[in-house]
Amino acid sequence: MVKRMLSLYMLIIACFMALMVRIFYINFSSYSSVGQSQGYRTVTVGNSRGKIYDRNLQKLVDCENELRSVVTPSVAAAELLKGSMDEEALKEKLTKGYPFVTTVQKEINNEFIRTFSVPLRYSGQQLAT
Repeated sequence: MVKRMLSLYMLIIACFMALMVRIFYINFSSYSSVGQSQGYRTVTVGNSRGKIYDRNLQKLVDCENELRSVVTPSVAAAELLKGSMDEEALKEKLTKGYPFVTTVQKEINNEFIRTFSVPLRYSGQQLAT
């Protein structure tokens, strides 16, 4: 009975040791970098704060909207954004390989670019300075 318990105990210890070796192998191998590249990113397009009105209920802030696009780096996205961005800045952002936000003049929506209308907190029509 004692031999069976000892052999079972040794078998469990061996399984845990094999599991630990496998975890260290995965953690320090190329699987780790592949897993990180398949993760997700949070891209902040704009932030919204409360609206401020005067006593006549005229908006003092958030009076205008701006078009911002979230771009997933690709050749098709580069072709669509060529005219609306500086080519050097576009190339730099695309080579990083991460999604980025840029301001555009017209709405573009396709597989690689998604456009949002974001309220501008302070516009050119400031009532008070």
